[in-house]
Amino acid sequence: DQRGILEQILRIGMERHPLGREVADRHRAAALEEIPESPFRPVQQRALQATPYPSHYPYYGDVVVARSNGTYWIQSAPQFEDVSDRWLVFAHEGAFRGWYAIPRPVRITDVGDRFVVAVVTDQLGVEFVEVYDLGTGK
Repeated sequence: DQRGILEQILRIGMERHPLGREVADRHRAAALEEIPESPFRPVQQRALQATPYPSHYPYYGDVVVARSNGTYWIQSAPQFEDVSDRWLVFAHEGAFRGWYAIPRPVRITDVGDRFVVAVVTDQLGVEFVEVYDLGTGK
């Protein structure tokens, strides 16, 4: 609740997916390419090369609580190669309501009864707002 007191625990039977070596290598290579030219680039590259990758994807990603109706939106196990994120939706009392696939990369900022507001970042790093209609998915 707003006072920081635990009200309930949602238990979701989710399987952990292994993070394959080839996926970790592709992700690391893409991250290395994004390091800008500077005197610190070699240090940043060595640090990135030395950073260990986990053996599995996380169980879940982000969690959003809808202000309008108290539903919980839980991003299921984000994976590097996915083009959309699957969001599991639970009623305030914990009952599973369903799921939505939302194109990546987005950051959900608000959820209403019939819409999702998300911040999208384009390839140039420019952020803009998109509103998805939960009735049509557009």
